[in-house]
Amino acid sequence: MKATFLKLSILFVLISNVSLGQEKNIDEKNVEKEKVKIFSDFQMAPNMKIFTGNNFLSDGHEATYFGFHSELNFVEYKNFVFGGIYETNVSEVEKPEIVGNFNSISLNQYAVSLSYKYNFNDYKFTIIPKLLVGDVKTKQRAPGYYARNNGDYWGICGEFDYNISRKFAFFTSIGYNFYTFKVQTIPEYINYFNKSNALNISLGIKF
Repeated sequence: MKATFLKLSILFVLISNVSLGQEKNIDEKNVEKEKVKIFSDFQMAPNMKIFTGNNFLSDGHEATYFGFHSELNFVEYKNFVFGGIYETNVSEVEKPEIVGNFNSISLNQYAVSLSYKYNFNDYKFTIIPKLLVGDVKTKQRAPGYYARNNGDYWGICGEFDYNISRKFAFFTSIGYNFYTFKVQTIPEYINYFNKSNALNISLGIKF
């Protein structure tokens, strides 16, 4: 009887310790989620934009624009994240009869983003849907001079993180951007010069 009681007591203690350990892990995750984090993540990556459709940026230039992506999370709370994005891309002129006497065009984009983190497999993987809105500035270059234009854009994006640790991850993101420019032209060419869409792809690191 005493031996049976002793065995049951030991089993109860073991089960209690396991349960408390699990509750502690859950509580730690909840506490981590409840924290307000400032400047929690920075990421950078090579970036590629593929402009699609019948418009000035895709017809007059090489449709693939290569460049650089950087992003900083300003505030994170309960897995909601507010951040800022900077991207710059360059393409070569393909059809001077459309573009004029220019050699290349560069895009500089500044945006704010709102996203939500879905963590899986004990934070090993993270999926982040993202909405962004911002400004875009173009610069067309020719020997000895250049021309500028500006506009705005918005986009949707999905990001996948492979987390090496809580402080370092590899990520890939794919999204689609919608651009509106402010080129002064005749009515029948307004959409051609002022509306563009692009597939937006990045692959890099986050820390």
